[in-house]
Amino acid sequence: MRLRNLVLTTILASTALAGCGRNDHTVSTAEQKLTVSGALDGVKRFARLQQSRSPALAVSAIKPLGAGRAEAEVMLPVSFTGKDLVHTTREALAAGLEYKFEARRSAVNIRT
Repeated sequence: MRLRNLVLTTILASTALAGCGRNDHTVSTAEQKLTVSGALDGVKRFARLQQSRSPALAVSAIKPLGAGRAEAEVMLPVSFTGKDLVHTTREALAAGLEYKFEARRSAVNIRT
Protein backbone atom coordinates (compact mmCIF):
# COMPACT_ATOMS: atom_id res chain seq x y z
CA MET A 1 0.00 0.00 0.00
CA ARG A 2 2.87 2.36 0.77
CA LEU A 3 4.36 1.68 -2.64
CA ARG A 4 1.05 2.46 -4.31
CA ASN A 5 0.76 5.75 -2.38
CA LEU A 6 4.32 6.68 -3.34
CA VAL A 7 3.65 5.92 -7.00
CA LEU A 8 0.43 7.94 -7.03
CA THR A 9 2.10 10.87 -5.25
CA THR A 10 4.93 10.80 -7.78
CA ILE A 11 2.45 10.75 -10.63
CA LEU A 12 0.51 13.69 -9.24
CA ALA A 13 3.70 15.68 -8.69
CA SER A 14 4.99 14.96 -12.19
CA THR A 15 1.70 15.98 -13.79
CA ALA A 16 1.70 19.23 -11.84
CA LEU A 17 5.17 19.99 -13.17
CA ALA A 18 4.45 18.91 -16.73
CA GLY A 19 2.78 22.16 -17.73
CA CYS A 20 0.18 22.29 -20.47
CA GLY A 21 1.39 19.39 -22.60
CA ARG A 22 -1.12 16.56 -23.14
CA ASN A 23 0.22 13.02 -23.24
CA ASP A 24 -1.18 9.66 -22.21
CA HIS A 25 0.96 7.60 -19.85
CA THR A 26 0.38 4.18 -18.40
CA VAL A 27 1.78 3.46 -14.97
CA SER A 28 1.92 -0.10 -13.69
CA THR A 29 1.93 -0.98 -10.03
CA ALA A 30 2.54 -4.33 -8.39
CA GLU A 31 1.61 -5.58 -4.96
CA GLN A 32 2.62 -8.93 -3.50
CA LYS A 33 1.65 -10.15 -0.07
CA LEU A 34 1.74 -13.31 1.97
CA THR A 35 -1.04 -13.74 4.54
CA VAL A 36 -0.29 -16.17 7.35
CA SER A 37 -2.68 -17.46 9.97
CA GLY A 38 -2.55 -19.89 12.84
CA ALA A 39 -1.73 -19.96 16.53
CA LEU A 40 -1.09 -16.47 17.92
CA ASP A 41 2.40 -17.36 19.21
CA GLY A 42 3.39 -18.86 15.85
CA VAL A 43 2.19 -15.77 13.96
CA LYS A 44 4.13 -13.49 16.35
CA ARG A 45 7.34 -15.52 15.91
CA PHE A 46 6.92 -15.57 12.12
CA ALA A 47 6.35 -11.80 12.04
CA ARG A 48 9.48 -11.16 14.13
CA LEU A 49 11.49 -13.45 11.86
CA GLN A 50 10.39 -11.54 8.74
CA GLN A 51 11.18 -8.21 10.38
CA SER A 52 14.67 -9.45 11.30
CA ARG A 53 15.60 -10.02 7.63
CA SER A 54 17.98 -7.67 5.91
CA PRO A 55 16.22 -5.74 4.46
CA ALA A 56 13.26 -6.23 6.78
CA LEU A 57 9.90 -7.15 5.31
CA ALA A 58 6.91 -5.01 6.23
CA VAL A 59 4.46 -6.92 8.41
CA SER A 60 0.97 -5.69 9.23
CA ALA A 61 -0.33 -5.52 12.76
CA ILE A 62 -1.29 -8.98 13.98
CA LYS A 63 -5.05 -9.38 13.87
CA PRO A 64 -6.61 -11.73 16.45
CA LEU A 65 -9.14 -14.16 14.95
CA GLY A 66 -10.39 -15.64 18.23
CA ALA A 67 -9.82 -19.04 19.85
CA GLY A 68 -6.06 -18.32 20.15
CA ARG A 69 -5.65 -17.79 16.40
CA ALA A 70 -4.29 -14.75 14.59
CA GLU A 71 -3.44 -13.43 11.13
CA ALA A 72 -0.77 -11.13 9.69
CA GLU A 73 0.15 -9.88 6.23
CA VAL A 74 3.73 -9.70 4.99
CA MET A 75 4.24 -7.23 2.15
CA LEU A 76 6.76 -8.60 -0.33
CA PRO A 77 8.98 -6.33 -2.42
CA VAL A 78 8.83 -6.54 -6.21
CA SER A 79 12.39 -7.91 -6.15
CA PHE A 80 11.25 -10.93 -4.08
CA THR A 81 12.17 -13.99 -6.17
CA GLY A 82 10.40 -17.32 -6.42
CA LYS A 83 13.22 -18.86 -4.40
CA ASP A 84 12.67 -16.24 -1.66
CA LEU A 85 8.95 -17.01 -1.67
CA VAL A 86 9.55 -20.76 -1.33
CA HIS A 87 11.91 -20.13 1.59
CA THR A 88 9.39 -17.85 3.32
CA THR A 89 6.46 -20.22 2.85
CA ARG A 90 8.56 -23.07 4.25
CA GLU A 91 9.21 -20.91 7.32
CA ALA A 92 5.45 -20.45 7.69
CA LEU A 93 4.84 -24.19 7.38
CA ALA A 94 7.60 -24.94 9.89
CA ALA A 95 5.84 -22.60 12.34
CA GLY A 96 2.61 -24.55 11.83
CA LEU A 97 0.93 -21.69 9.96
CA GLU A 98 -1.37 -21.61 6.98
CA TYR A 99 -0.51 -19.15 4.21
CA LYS A 100 -2.02 -17.48 1.16
CA PHE A 101 0.01 -15.66 -1.50
CA GLU A 102 -1.51 -12.84 -3.55
CA ALA A 103 0.04 -10.90 -6.41
CA ARG A 104 -1.82 -8.00 -7.99
CA ARG A 105 -0.81 -5.89 -10.92
CA SER A 106 -2.69 -2.85 -12.08
CA ALA A 107 -2.24 -0.33 -14.87
CA VAL A 108 -3.41 3.25 -14.59
CA ASN A 109 -3.78 5.49 -17.65
CA ILE A 110 -2.94 9.09 -16.91
CA ARG A 111 -3.48 12.04 -19.21
CA THR A 112 -1.09 14.93 -18.65
